[in-house]
Amino acid sequence: MLDHIVCFEVAPARSIWPKKLQRRADDHRWRWHSQGFGMPDPNFQERKKRGLPTPPPLDAKKVLVSPVSAAVTASVLGTSALKVSIWHCSSDGLTRQGYEVKAALRRVLRIPPDVVPDHQIHALCAIVDTDFSGTVDIEELVAFIKGDGYDAWTIDWVKLSRVNAPPKVELPTLLRGKSPICSTKLKSHVLQVLKFFNSHFGGLSATLRRFAMVSLASAAPLVVLAAAALAVLCGMQFTAMPILFFGHIAAMLCCWCLMTSGSVVYALSKFCGGSRDSTRSVHAAIQSAAILAAVVGYVCIFSNHRLVGGSQFGFDPGNPAAKTVHALFSYIVLALMLLQGFQGWNKFLGLQVGKIRHLAHPLNGRITLTLAACNMALILTTFPLSEALFLTLAVGILVTTLLAVAIAGPAGKSGLASAREARELSEDFEGPCYAPLQ
Repeated sequence: MLDHIVCFEVAPARSIWPKKLQRRADDHRWRWHSQGFGMPDPNFQERKKRGLPTPPPLDAKKVLVSPVSAAVTASVLGTSALKVSIWHCSSDGLTRQGYEVKAALRRVLRIPPDVVPDHQIHALCAIVDTDFSGTVDIEELVAFIKGDGYDAWTIDWVKLSRVNAPPKVELPTLLRGKSPICSTKLKSHVLQVLKFFNSHFGGLSATLRRFAMVSLASAAPLVVLAAAALAVLCGMQFTAMPILFFGHIAAMLCCWCLMTSGSVVYALSKFCGGSRDSTRSVHAAIQSAAILAAVVGYVCIFSNHRLVGGSQFGFDPGNPAAKTVHALFSYIVLALMLLQGFQGWNKFLGLQVGKIRHLAHPLNGRITLTLAACNMALILTTFPLSEALFLTLAVGILVTTLLAVAIAGPAGKSGLASAREARELSEDFEGPCYAPLQ
């Protein structure tokens, strides 16, 4: 008889407990228990007595099938976003497996909902909530990871496959899901092919991706220099403009230059030997200065429009359509920048106490920077610039921005553009724990 243990490593994510998922789990719970599946919750009765949520036990079959399915996809795509390991051991190996599973299950607290449903995450959180407070705090997570008070039932908990199955049943039979056309032999062949390609080409693809990331990140100093040069070159074309109008242009060029430089500062610190802690402060200072410059630029153009009696939204008679779109789009970009500033500082302060917040903050920042660059290129079409000068400025701004976005793109475990240390992204990191229910 075999025991199948699943360990998976995933990105952080918040967890909630929708009622529909609870009802769905209740509807199917009898099926899993009738087939021998299910993980016992030793705190179930106590939580029920105190009126706290009592989620159903983790369904072992679902916990097995969903991550394995995602892992097969990940192996084909060559991504390290999800890693699944399955051990086949007899009952005498449960002590070692219990320790390994216990170390890996902490990743369940940060598993995205598309891999394991939210009710399963809450079931695990209910187990970790040893003081029955209804939330999982840092001390409880530390105790769970260290294994304080969990050894007795964790070993029983990981006995997942005590099922009434034939002694010689193959692994694909347990993982075949609901597909009526996929036989055990076919799935076995597919898994063998995937394993072959992953073993022969997985390392090569990872090396190529790493080389591409390093080569791209080495261009970070050039991006900073190009942004500064383009800002100065563009500003020199409008020195004869009224002071408020020129102030708007100068402030917005400074804002774009700071945003571009701040987005690649983590890649710069990687090659300069700086620590992530100090780089976070530099990134926060640069992007905060960029927001301040944007506010100054908006105040200048607002005052200029008010002085000449123009529309604040670009609806003046005879205005080109590009100017109207630029004015309206500017409000969207400015709002996104303010939102990014709030989220950035909230995330920065959260990291100081070991909490990860606003996981979409890096992606939103890259989107905001791209939109700002497009808005700048759009307004340049309305000025009487020579074709060569216009192409130099517009194409230069767009290309520099795209390079910055690429350098600051998804860093994965390489840590080239990550706000966290590479060791914090590894599965062996035993540093601060992050509360999943924040």
